Amino acid sequence: MSYVSNSLSRGEEIVYRAAVHWGIYILPAIIALLSPFLFFIPLIFAIPMAIGAWIYSVNTEMAVTNKKVIGKWGLIRRITIEQRLTKIDSISVEQGIFGRMLNYGSINVRGGGATNTPIKFIANPLDFKRQVEHAIEAAESNN
Repeated sequence: MSYVSNSLSRGEEIVYRAAVHWGIYILPAIIALLSPFLFFIPLIFAIPMAIGAWIYSVNTEMAVTNKKVIGKWGLIRRITIEQRLTKIDSISVEQGIFGRMLNYGSINVRGGGATNTPIKFIANPLDFKRQVEHAIEAAESNN
């Protein structure tokens, strides 16, 4: 069972699940494609990079529920965030030029105090931000 599913409280429902963008594999693929022209030496770097990207992708979970934003990443060293919607001050999206073209980016969830949680390589970051904003509005209207 996933971390997100295990961390749900009574009456809490998942509103939106985010995914890691496939663009995380672009750099290893480019290096691997250039490898035959450079005597296969770059392949030594491309394979571990691709494995690292796959491990990050498989071990990253992000979701918005009707009560909080949940994020988990890491294989050996696990990092988690569970930020209550009522405690979120702002959400920002960072996208470079390739992120804009391929629709991926980083989300920063800022909560009360000094809490700042970056979630990187998220697919459709503006959709994630919009879902968090809708969940906050719904939680405020229920109170």
